[in-house]
Amino acid sequence: MSKFIEKLKNRTQISPAPLGFGKVPVQEKPGILLAASITDAGMKNLTDCVSGADAVFLISDSIGSLLNTLPKLKDEVPDMLWGGWLQKAQTEKADAKNMIADFLAFSPETIIFETPAKVGRILEIDESISDTQIRAIDDLPVEAVLFTPRPYSINWQYLIALQRLDNLLAKPLLAAVPSDINVTGLQILWSAGVDGVVIEGGESGKFRTLRQEIDKIIFPLPRKSKKVDVMLPFINTTPTQESDEEEDE
Repeated sequence: MSKFIEKLKNRTQISPAPLGFGKVPVQEKPGILLAASITDAGMKNLTDCVSGADAVFLISDSIGSLLNTLPKLKDEVPDMLWGGWLQKAQTEKADAKNMIADFLAFSPETIIFETPAKVGRILEIDESISDTQIRAIDDLPVEAVLFTPRPYSINWQYLIALQRLDNLLAKPLLAAVPSDINVTGLQILWSAGVDGVVIEGGESGKFRTLRQEIDKIIFPLPRKSKKVDVMLPFINTTPTQESDEEEDE
């Protein structure tokens, strides 16, 4: 599984207690995840510009460009989780079986192509999606959803759109947010069901400062509307043929 997706789940959901006497899983400190998005793979001070983020999205128009560039970025900043973001729909078949990335974000219009199993699939959506389509996403082979309209500032209309998604969707929810967002804004988004935010990178030290501020506050769990999958043991209540015969005697 994608390490970024795994981190999204571990940091934003309560680990279910095991039935019986199983080992209690260790719960990571809850908190919203920070991801950077960049368009210039050759930017100066790249390490400083992304340090403090949980992951980085490299924005590109083609899968071929991502296949060529992501390995170089991983070599340059090996401790970072690198992924791609196709901002234009990929309409031609692509050979991405050997893709070196932790995750890949794409639009619904992108054709289906094969990627390594460890690459997390993130579906990009906007406010035009219907309730029926949102519910259908939970049954698709994607691991998370990215809400892409990036407002100039957090407003009520934006929060309503996010809350609607959270009410209908069980998969982790990412949101593109303004680059000047602060901790108060992140707390508001957390309450609306957002699990991680994608912020434009480029400013040296920005994510490191925001990370230090986030680590000082508490992000409460559980949240009011986030769905939780519960697995219960199956108990067969159908009478067997043998028991029916005993009753007849």
